Amino acid sequence: MNTTFNISRPKRHVISARKKPRNHNLEDQAKALYKSWFVDFEPFKDEKFVNTEIGVIPEGWDVQPLRTILQYSKKSINPQKYPETIFTHYSLPAYDNSKEPEVQKGHEIMSNKFVIENNMILFSKLNPRIKRIWYIDNIPFNSICSTEFIAYKALDRNSYPYCWCYLNSDMFYDKIMSSVNGATGSHQRFHAEETLDICIPYNRTAIQSFSALIKPMLESVIKNEAEIRVLKNERDLLLPHLMNGKMTINN
Repeated sequence: MNTTFNISRPKRHVISARKKPRNHNLEDQAKALYKSWFVDFEPFKDEKFVNTEIGVIPEGWDVQPLRTILQYSKKSINPQKYPETIFTHYSLPAYDNSKEPEVQKGHEIMSNKFVIENNMILFSKLNPRIKRIWYIDNIPFNSICSTEFIAYKALDRNSYPYCWCYLNSDMFYDKIMSSVNGATGSHQRFHAEETLDICIPYNRTAIQSFSALIKPMLESVIKNEAEIRVLKNERDLLLPHLMNGKMTINN
């Protein structure tokens, strides 16, 4: 016998429906602040400036390769060797599915993966014209990611938000797109090692001050993404009951 449920719509559904555009706004604000600080140098406009190989920068700053603040992980693991171990798997499909990593046993994962840790930022090297950049923090134990990601790691915890902003910047993206190789379309890639040679204007104090400013924004983005995933799962659970008439919603 079919049972009909009558439920009221929680207020948080109305509020959380706006979290996706709110996240876009937070990310846009972070990008704008990055440009203000490290491209236009607006907070430092009263200082002297000098000419360098990457353009005009404040006097006292350095020109450093990206490897000064970032490295990328090449540590790999074959989950098939640990068939009953539970892994948290960050994959391209998982990214596209509301950035929800899959929880899988080792025997379910068919190929080698990269081991990932805290302070990492995943950047898809497959078809980079579709930007996929995954800011992850406080990750679960036994976390791994697809080898189609570059697993960048901030060398200094205090510069982690800055690193995300740089990797998400138009400047970095333009450099990536000018260096992709392979066929057109979905098989284009770029080389992680080459990106670490990209030069940036470097001032450790400015980077850490900027990171402290940006960190609460990125924490809000992560929190909102988690709430979006919860709502998506609730929707997927309830929708079949609504479609077959077993459940109704009171507005």
